[in-house]
Amino acid sequence: MRRQRGFTLTELVITMVVITILGAIAIPGYTGYLKKSARQEARQLLLQAAVRQETQRIRSGSYATAMTALGYDSDIVFTGSGRYRVAVGTGTPTRFTLTATPTGKGGQDSDPCGTLTINHLGERGITTTASPAPTVTSCWQ
Repeated sequence: MRRQRGFTLTELVITMVVITILGAIAIPGYTGYLKKSARQEARQLLLQAAVRQETQRIRSGSYATAMTALGYDSDIVFTGSGRYRVAVGTGTPTRFTLTATPTGKGGQDSDPCGTLTINHLGERGITTTASPAPTVTSCWQ
């Protein structure tokens, strides 16, 4: 009589437990990485729009009050991942504030950095309800 080869129930259970533990460790880290990556994408779009604002001011003598005046297709521009929407928060001929607001896509709205901003002076900021609130530096790195 030949002995059948295979896995015992105990071996299968141990394997499943190990896989579950590894998943519990890896998934939150990966989710955090995705949020940080989307934030980087939003920062790049904000900085690009700020450069366009400065170009607009040099050409016309005033800042734009809408994203379309900066050469974008609409007044609300979404990042490539769709996790942030960027718009001119406030705009006058002599001042502007650009905002990158997280969307609900991919859970980005739960990012502790909240809304990212940059103004005509190059001042970077955040608007968040997180407690404790992260620093502007940590969100803009």
